[in-house]
Amino acid sequence: MQPSHSSSGAFSSPVRDSRSSSSSRAQRRSWGDAMRAAAARRQEDALFRKHMPQQLEELWAAVQDSASLEKIVRLWAGVSLRIPVNMPDDPRHPLRRTLGKRLTARLIAHFGGTTLYVPQCRSFFTKLTHERIIREYSRQLALGSSACLAEQRLALKYGMCDRWIRRLVNRAESGRHTMLSD
Repeated sequence: MQPSHSSSGAFSSPVRDSRSSSSSRAQRRSWGDAMRAAAARRQEDALFRKHMPQQLEELWAAVQDSASLEKIVRLWAGVSLRIPVNMPDDPRHPLRRTLGKRLTARLIAHFGGTTLYVPQCRSFFTKLTHERIIREYSRQLALGSSACLAEQRLALKYGMCDRWIRRLVNRAESGRHTMLSD
């Protein structure tokens, strides 16, 4: 096939540039990924708010994000934190170093100048982890993974043995597992 001349006198090829279509696909894929991630965050936040222990409600009011709340509790569970009045200048300050500047600023805005006890809430986070495992297991099976492969992946991700994952999934399938989302 002969290249055709355009009105400007330049040659135009009948073959499309593959780079533009692949970048467009990548953008669409990343947009879809972002939408799925946002939906997952909204679902996780709703799950937190619905089943959150009373001890975490005041902390939730300051943070308003399930991932941030979980980070605070996992790092500082069972500890009384002295929240400074102003943002510490030193980036090595324990709160700033572990939680980051944005989350530390939220805590200062809500609890500045006070001592905040961070409850452990072990049973809540255990149930939440089990819920996540069951959800991810179902998603992996829906995507075509074998049950054995899904169990292995989840065992590695959550630091559990694959037998425990299998037992947890079997309990959920038989209805003996009390799901948080009920």
